[in-house]
Amino acid sequence: MTSTDVTTRSTGTTPGAHDGRVPSEATTLDIAEQLAHERTLELEQQIAADPGRFRVLTGDRPTGRLHIGHLFGTVANRVRLQGLGVRTFVVVADYQVIADRDSGGDLASACLDLVIDHLAAGIDPARSTIFQHSAVPEL
Repeated sequence: MTSTDVTTRSTGTTPGAHDGRVPSEATTLDIAEQLAHERTLELEQQIAADPGRFRVLTGDRPTGRLHIGHLFGTVANRVRLQGLGVRTFVVVADYQVIADRDSGGDLASACLDLVIDHLAAGIDPARSTIFQHSAVPEL
């Protein structure tokens, strides 16, 4: 595939054209971005057709309260996928905190706060599974 073979679906332009480069100067990053975008569209169509085929395992380390960056960065998408019917598993990754910190601090409170933040953002325990990493011996 050459850089001129890759065009965006929304504008019909070649990646890189928006920044003054001629189409033949599209970079590998531009091509990778286009391919990722196409794969995202493909997955969104598959999810819309049969969300039960998909499972998402995601989570956060309980290092403090979630903030607006978490909401826009990942949590809103978790809620969206849950709403579409994708089986969603949210791990409270407490082992990672224990492993990379000199002190876990008040880990029990931090884990509870993380769960509360997810619930407040829209994660529904009737439709998603929220669990603490250390509570699953097999992990």
